[in-house]
Amino acid sequence: MTEILASELFCGIDEKAAEDIIGELGAYEREYAPGERIFSGGDKTTAAGIVISGIVCIENVDFRGNTNLIARLGRGDIFGEAFAAASVPMRVDVTAAEQSRILFVPVNGLFLSSELPLMGRMRENFIRLLAEKNVMLSAKLECISKRTVREKVMTFLSMQAARGREFDIPFDRQQMADYLCTDRSALSAELSRLKKEGIIDFRKNHFVLMDAENK
Repeated sequence: MTEILASELFCGIDEKAAEDIIGELGAYEREYAPGERIFSGGDKTTAAGIVISGIVCIENVDFRGNTNLIARLGRGDIFGEAFAAASVPMRVDVTAAEQSRILFVPVNGLFLSSELPLMGRMRENFIRLLAEKNVMLSAKLECISKRTVREKVMTFLSMQAARGREFDIPFDRQQMADYLCTDRSALSAELSRLKKEGIIDFRKNHFVLMDAENK
């Protein structure tokens, strides 16, 4: 239950209330092996997924067969909630990147009358999560709309640096390239140039923004 309570969907909800809500909504758990598909584009779902353990990747594949990474989710993160609430087919693939346990929470019950006192709080959390996802997708759109690889990289890193000029990103190089919708070799070359020019420093997924004036 600790892992479930780590989700923002259950923010402000105690363990007993969470158990009651899960029971009333008919939530259920599933386990997935590394590389196993949780949802494919075109699937329909009535439930949002909460990552109890493991890592889940949200991706789409364009008409050329290129994979674009939308998000990499860990414990407590939620996915599929917008598609479930809107009752529209999934437009993305959701895959377990490692052994993962998922709690599926049917969302329709959130908007029905309930005698549970904290169901209203969970409904508020759900609406807030939808808004936060829109902000996240807007940030990605801002990155990938840039014309050059350098502009994409610096826009992305500048967003990450909002919490401090030294930070870790949740991607390896291929995942970062997929997220920015660019080629991995082009990304690596641009990162090397930026480091040589003293604009950034990095080691693996740890970055330092050295000179804000050159962004």
